Amino acid sequence: MSKIVLVGNAPIDKEIGKEIDSHDIVVRFNKYRTEGYESVVGEKTDIWVSCGDYADVNTAEFKEVWIPIAHNLHGVAFYQDVMRLFKGNDFENLTFIPKSFCDDVAKKVGYKHRWPSTGLIAIEWALKKFGEV
Repeated sequence: MSKIVLVGNAPIDKEIGKEIDSHDIVVRFNKYRTEGYESVVGEKTDIWVSCGDYADVNTAEFKEVWIPIAHNLHGVAFYQDVMRLFKGNDFENLTFIPKSFCDDVAKKVGYKHRWPSTGLIAIEWALKKFGEV
C-alpha cells in the first residue's frame, strides 16, 4: 500500500521535510510554497489540489491535478479558466471532483450555506481514492 500525505499550508515549526518527502504520494493545496522551506515542508509534490485560477503554476509537473467543483459554475468562463491554467498541457492528469461529492462533504460536516475547504474536500477525495491517508 502506498504511503500518502496531505500537506496543508499552515506554518509549522519542525523540520519534517524529509519525512514528508519519504511518502509515495505527496498532496499539496492551492498556492503552496516549498522553495526556501524544504527542510520544514519538503519539496515533493505529486498531486496538486486547486480551487482557484493559479495561471503561473505549471500543471505538467504534477502526476495529478484535482479541482473541486464546489460552487455553481459559470459554464464557459470556468472552463476557460481551466484552459488558461493548463496552458496547452494535456488534460490526462486532471480530475474534477464532482459538485455532488463536494455537496456530500458539506452535508457530512453540517455546512448548510457554505462549502467545505479545499483541504477537507481533498482529504475526503483521497480517502475515497486511496482508502487510507
